[in-house]
Amino acid sequence: MLPRSDLHHLSVEEKRRVVGALLANGFRQPRVFPLSHAQEQLWFMDKLQPGSPVYNIPLYVPFDALDSPALERALEAMVQRHDMLRARFDLVEEEPRQIIEPEVELDLRFEDLSNLPAGERDAALGGLLNEEVQQPFDLAAGAPVRYALFRMDEHRHLLSVTFHHIVTDAWSLGTYVSELRRLYEGFREGRLAALPPLQVEYSDYARWQREHLRGIRLSKLMAYWTGQLEGAPHILRLPTDRPRPKDQTFNGTVMGFVFEPQLGEALIELCRQRRVTLFMLLLACYYVLLYRYTGQEDLVVGAPVANRAHPELEPILGIFVNTLLLRTRIAEEETFESLLAKVQSMAFDAFEHQALPFERLVDELEVERVPGFSPLYQVVFNFQNASLIESERPRAEGEVMEDGDFPFVHSNTAKVDLNLTVTQNESRVSGGIEYNTDLFE
Repeated sequence: MLPRSDLHHLSVEEKRRVVGALLANGFRQPRVFPLSHAQEQLWFMDKLQPGSPVYNIPLYVPFDALDSPALERALEAMVQRHDMLRARFDLVEEEPRQIIEPEVELDLRFEDLSNLPAGERDAALGGLLNEEVQQPFDLAAGAPVRYALFRMDEHRHLLSVTFHHIVTDAWSLGTYVSELRRLYEGFREGRLAALPPLQVEYSDYARWQREHLRGIRLSKLMAYWTGQLEGAPHILRLPTDRPRPKDQTFNGTVMGFVFEPQLGEALIELCRQRRVTLFMLLLACYYVLLYRYTGQEDLVVGAPVANRAHPELEPILGIFVNTLLLRTRIAEEETFESLLAKVQSMAFDAFEHQALPFERLVDELEVERVPGFSPLYQVVFNFQNASLIESERPRAEGEVMEDGDFPFVHSNTAKVDLNLTVTQNESRVSGGIEYNTDLFE
């Protein structure tokens, strides 16, 4: 850089060039932002469990035919579009921060399995995919996103993208696939796909959340949730097939299911009659099931919500999802209609107060950790409407690989004892039960 005194000897045009170079260089410098509350929790979990893949989220996108240069350009365009694909996480002045790099070189692993005997390819692919999802990330070293492309034969290719949860959530996966396919189709046809410009970035949201969630607003939200959970049990005593380990483990698997069409249609009709959503109806059923298995009348279930109340947040990649603690009490003599009405009222109130980050609530409650149990809740009910993947994306080049109706493939982990996920796609209802394999067979 020129000493300030030397600038006096430059012509106007030379000064313009110097200023332009300085501005351009400034835009190429990393930008540092605070973490959102959800990111901060995941950052601390990573420090407590270094090398764990429990928060790795794999996404698979198959192609019937492939234009490799077009795909690489599309992946690079996604990296430039979304700041979370260029973010790393490290201490800055002794505080955890996200550091947004101006540019990140795309590292796309390529494996050609077409030279293997046809009967061995799927098994080989499964092993390689397992390697991808089980490999941990170093959050400080670079963006926690990993890319791999597998060639099965001339007409079968599979793109694997593995994310750390600190940069994405289930909603974001749908956005990622939709935008990637639009970009890919554009580059394949020799044009630039016109994606709408992003109004904000995730790093902007993280800073806004820190600045906005304070004062009277924070006090009101905290008062609601602490009141709702006053005296609530912190442990759900589900009967298990195996003794609970002393320390909490995260080994798991998932069992998928699909409701018969007649059952799905009947459930939706019942919702219309009772003026409730399918989420409320199935949550009430879940409470009944847990009551029957545990005998506990006071039940707390964790429920993820998208937490994207503002339209400008919808197309952003990042972790917005928030967990609500939904509490209800069941009496032996209570009718299902009475329980459903209670669940409906409780759900409406909870959604109105969903802006309080779960992490702040945990800090406020100062819950004593019980060895072997996750704090506050051990079961989850996760309801999803039809994935965003089904909207706008071209179908000619293949379908998204799914486990049940999930837009991702299971990573053989379980964050809680039991997680029931249900997906509604019009009248089709499907889902999966993720469970801890150290507890259940």
